[in-house]
Amino acid sequence: MKSLLFSLCCLLSLSSAYADSHIDYCATPQAWAAQITVAALRNTDFAPYPLPKVEVLAHQKLSGTDTLASSNVMGELYSQTLLITVTSQHPDQASKRFIVTSVISDQECSLAQPIIIDYPMS
Repeated sequence: MKSLLFSLCCLLSLSSAYADSHIDYCATPQAWAAQITVAALRNTDFAPYPLPKVEVLAHQKLSGTDTLASSNVMGELYSQTLLITVTSQHPDQASKRFIVTSVISDQECSLAQPIIIDYPMS
């Protein structure tokens, strides 16, 4: 009985670790929300470095509750809020900071267009 419980716990922790690693990827400089933010700056006179600094401000699971059931198609849904700091390639331009919020899943980082809010440097 103990070995069955141990095996079950190991199986559940492995699937949880898999989901966490995919969710963590959504908060990297190479991930979709960060690259959308950098791409938006390229359309202005700002010359951003390709990889911004990304910090997770908030991360909350949305699905798997009575209100919002889990989906077999999209996986578990999460709300993710990031603080993205983009540095310019030109030394005379100050860095820019943004709060970026998006809905992600453990299978996909780009479920919807992120909300990008300009957050001035202090």
